[in-house]
Amino acid sequence: MNTVPTIPGVTLAVYKQNRQITPESDGYVGRLYSGSATILAVIDPSADQTIGLFRDGQDHYTQQKELLSLPELRHGKFPPKPAQQFMRSLLKDLPLASGSQAYGITMPLRVWAYEGQPVNTVHYPENMLVLARYVRDAGQPTNRVHVWKVALVSQNGEFFLTVQQAYDTTAHLSSRNTLCFPRFQAHRLLERTLVANAPADLPVTSEQDFIRPESLAVNGLKDGEGVVERWYPARNMGCVITAKGPARVHWSDVPPRPRLRFLVEGERVRIGTLGTPPQNPKTDLRKVRKSRFQLQASGIEVG
Repeated sequence: MNTVPTIPGVTLAVYKQNRQITPESDGYVGRLYSGSATILAVIDPSADQTIGLFRDGQDHYTQQKELLSLPELRHGKFPPKPAQQFMRSLLKDLPLASGSQAYGITMPLRVWAYEGQPVNTVHYPENMLVLARYVRDAGQPTNRVHVWKVALVSQNGEFFLTVQQAYDTTAHLSSRNTLCFPRFQAHRLLERTLVANAPADLPVTSEQDFIRPESLAVNGLKDGEGVVERWYPARNMGCVITAKGPARVHWSDVPPRPRLRFLVEGERVRIGTLGTPPQNPKTDLRKVRKSRFQLQASGIEVG
């Protein structure tokens, strides 16, 4: 059975309204209905420096306010928002070591038509909490940064907690002698936030030393064959390289393992059909935009 990865020094908690739910080893939390769900991440004071981030539907990253540092009452010029106050109240029931930090996200549980039937679900990216960590090695600073994506996803009304280390990258000095993260050149707001929060003792080298990750190259594939390039748990979808090019894969076209449906990067799969991907639907969080994929794979078989 798939086991949810753990983030060192981070305790995750899931709530349906005020009720805490303990995910099973594969992240399964059961069926959730109307109302809202919450993910909280408590950072142990001994853990490496970690910050929380939001990501919106336009691929913009913004830094979260640390929940335990918020004022108790709604006063002052910029009082905490109701969602922040709610998450702060949930933290009171958790055992917190002195010096802990906490980040979280509260998401509405929505109704979505799936195969003509209404099911409860959550929408990406409002279902996702992002954690960025400045990695230390045996207490010593490094130039590495890990970015984790923690999400609650629904597959036909069954909810799962997913955890993915989305990035393991490095900090460098640009040609202008400024701190930069070349991996995030397409995510300028994320790069700006990481630069603003970087430890003063962060060791860096020239941007020329950055090694860009190579795209998966697969040769000799036949029709009906594919290799998984990437799986995005928070999105409930992935990308498979086929003989005709990269194709998007939706969770509903993947067999359960044994409950959560997902693919593993690098594994070979058999493809039932290749078609044209549907257009992304308009939501409150994003505009309608054409998919970057020209193909959609369905009827996936593994093993």
